[in-house]
Amino acid sequence: MSELEKTKHHEVAVKFLDRMLDVFARTSARPMKAAIDPGVLDRWEAVLDATDSHNVAFATADGRVTAHDHMLEASSPVLKAMLSSSMREGSTRKIDIRDSSGAGLSLFLEILYTSSTRSNILWPDVNVALDLAHRWQVPDVVRVLSDLLQDIHGLNNLLGRSFCIHFVVPMISSTVWDDSWGHKRGAKKSCVQDMLTADNLVGTAEAAVLKGLGPLQKSCVSFWSALSDAAKSKVKADGKMPKSVKILFGLLEAGSPDQAQKKRRTF
Repeated sequence: MSELEKTKHHEVAVKFLDRMLDVFARTSARPMKAAIDPGVLDRWEAVLDATDSHNVAFATADGRVTAHDHMLEASSPVLKAMLSSSMREGSTRKIDIRDSSGAGLSLFLEILYTSSTRSNILWPDVNVALDLAHRWQVPDVVRVLSDLLQDIHGLNNLLGRSFCIHFVVPMISSTVWDDSWGHKRGAKKSCVQDMLTADNLVGTAEAAVLKGLGPLQKSCVSFWSALSDAAKSKVKADGKMPKSVKILFGLLEAGSPDQAQKKRRTF
């Protein structure tokens, strides 16, 4: 490697470290956690499961999902405006979100009602639920899902396997079980797979930047920095990394043009 190449390599490394420090500096403190009796969660889960009293229907990409209007209106100013006005949603009690999966919406509703889930948690569903929570301005659900995306990877690395998590929420104390520890009888648990992987890193990072989720951006940067050069090359070779993610990962300076962007022609 020539001296010029060494200098350029050093400059790139320094810029990336500066970017990491900037992301770390913007990380906010985690919210307080409070222990809640499982009976309270069981009660709210029963409310969610009382589908005969649901009076709002969502049309999703793969089916119909229902909920209570008072819960939606109390949680989201956006949904409240839609349901309590003369808009079509207010008169029909139907909300069209066919750009979102039913599983993602169901996860959103589980977190909204109970701050827990019995479902198998998959990255696509968490990503959809996070998008809906952000779209409908439900900050506590955004925090729960953002924490889930950034924390599961680290905990799985620590345990070296998939694990079960109890009450996956910032406002409820969490308990983690491994198969070798045994399962607490009657506990509400959900098997969780790795959330952050090389395959979904770009999508997660893009969502974190778009939604201004500092802690999740930090986790994505840390994950990226830990990847091997070969893995990084594979991610970049896919050609799906948007400019915002390139800037986050230090591959492009903020304000600089993206080399992949086509030249604009004016008429």
